[in-house]
Amino acid sequence: MKVNGRDFGRVSVAGLIGRLKRLQHRPDILDGFLAGIGLAIDLPPPSH
Repeated sequence: MKVNGRDFGRVSVAGLIGRLKRLQHRPDILDGFLAGIGLAIDLPPPSH
């Protein structure tokens, strides 16, 4: 099967989107990654 650049790009984007959606439901993975590289996300308090 021959794949041109545009098809490869679409497959790559689709794979990335799938991985990001999985990470969305696993916030512990992102927290662990940020802690491992020494970063933290400071979110503002929710406004009601």
